[in-house]
Amino acid sequence: MKFSLLTYNIHKGIGNDGLYKLDRTIEIIKSTNADFILLQEVDRYAPRSKKEDTPQIIANELGMYYSVGMNVKLKKGEYGNATLS
Repeated sequence: MKFSLLTYNIHKGIGNDGLYKLDRTIEIIKSTNADFILLQEVDRYAPRSKKEDTPQIIANELGMYYSVGMNVKLKKGEYGNATLS
């Protein structure tokens, strides 16, 4: 059995245009059809990402389980890495 792995720095859901559009990031991830996803720079409750729990939203949209490791505390919110399967 073969599995596919995606590793992706989502830059907090902010694109090259400087706008936070998590749905755009989710569509890119969906297009890969990966079985396991390793995400870097995911936000939780940070103002720059509308105070959303981005790893939870992504996992829910993909119908996957997730685990997070937050490694940077911000004045409001935090960010780190997420693993989805």
